[in-house]
Amino acid sequence: MRPMPNTVVVAGAILLAWAAAGGADKDAKPAEAGFEYQGLVPRQDVEAGERQASEAAALSGLSSEQRAAALNNRAFWRFFQARYDEALTDLDEAINLDGQSAYYANRGIMRRMLGDWDKARADYDKALKIDPNNAYAHNNLGWLTLREAQKLAPGKERSEKVQQAQKHFRNAIDCQTDDKLSQPLAQVNLAAACLADGELEAARQSLTAARGAPKVFPWAQQCALLNQGELARCDGDWQQALDAYQKAYERGRARYLPPPSSKLEKAPWDEADENPWILQRLGAAQLVLGRYDEAQKNLSTAAEKFGPQRVAGRYASLLAALANAHRNNRKAIYVERSEGKPKRWVDAVELYLAGRLSERALASAARDDDPKARQGKECEMAYYVGQKKLLEGKAQEARESFRQCVRLSEPRRLERTMAAHELQDKAKTD
Repeated sequence: MRPMPNTVVVAGAILLAWAAAGGADKDAKPAEAGFEYQGLVPRQDVEAGERQASEAAALSGLSSEQRAAALNNRAFWRFFQARYDEALTDLDEAINLDGQSAYYANRGIMRRMLGDWDKARADYDKALKIDPNNAYAHNNLGWLTLREAQKLAPGKERSEKVQQAQKHFRNAIDCQTDDKLSQPLAQVNLAAACLADGELEAARQSLTAARGAPKVFPWAQQCALLNQGELARCDGDWQQALDAYQKAYERGRARYLPPPSSKLEKAPWDEADENPWILQRLGAAQLVLGRYDEAQKNLSTAAEKFGPQRVAGRYASLLAALANAHRNNRKAIYVERSEGKPKRWVDAVELYLAGRLSERALASAARDDDPKARQGKECEMAYYVGQKKLLEGKAQEARESFRQCVRLSEPRRLERTMAAHELQDKAKTD
């Protein structure tokens, strides 16, 4: 079986590439390159693939290398069915029989799916020690590193991880040998990493390179559209951003990407569901452009999909509350908040918008020893303070807060770009 891509869409439009090694029967016709859980490989093909791999693994007289290849292929098909524990067992045995770079890279995927990121990283590292030119392992390791960065607050550690991710994506591009598979995935990933670091022109170049590739898979297309929307937003063209976000959302509809199997829908992971991030961006663009009904609906749905335990869900709720206040011409912003002192920055923002924390106290909560983290908080604070004052009818004070938000050197931050539009929009009406 030739290398087959496994694409996963997450925050920032990240993709994961799957590398499957050759089958046990060297004379067998290679399977057509296909897709994973989103139904792009028909269910009957998945079941047939697993059955054939199991039959191959059970053959007598196989060499260690042949049996290892059959087990790797069976793990591949079991992955499609979210049977990660069984796939992991297959890959453990395959590695014991024949420790190929591809098998370590694939086991890293299973371990990550099961939540063991440390062991996943170790497997990706081992795969690259065996074969430094394993483009998929570089891509996977870059993806994992970028996901780790996304969980960190703005600051030096986050910035360093983003740069590490960029390095791995560039390595994946440089050492890839199949331009129909790995190059578009790595290019789109690199664009996301560049956006995360504020390198807008570099992100633009990567997306251009991805569009020029011979074949861009549907999930890569969706991620590219999302990133194109991000670039348009950073450029201040919110209508173009809205159009790109809408197209990215449509790419997730059933007519483009059939729904996953029922087993995978129940799998304990959240990386495959791209809708919260796309809906959050789509709702933000609608909020900026004054389409409050649509914004409130999409942002509320995004918050629900993220869940209240995730910070991303809390921010989606904040924006939904703003859309609702604008829609109903209210001075107050209704934010669901439990009683108690703020433990995190987002808690303080919620309390402020709910009228239970003063602006001075919010400024105190924004203090941080890390300059980048402090700058990010101050940028968000200036935007939300401006929105609250705007709803209270204090237009001049709101404008000053938006100016303060824009002055902060956070060119890609959502709140900064939203504040810039507020100033531009108000300038047209003055």
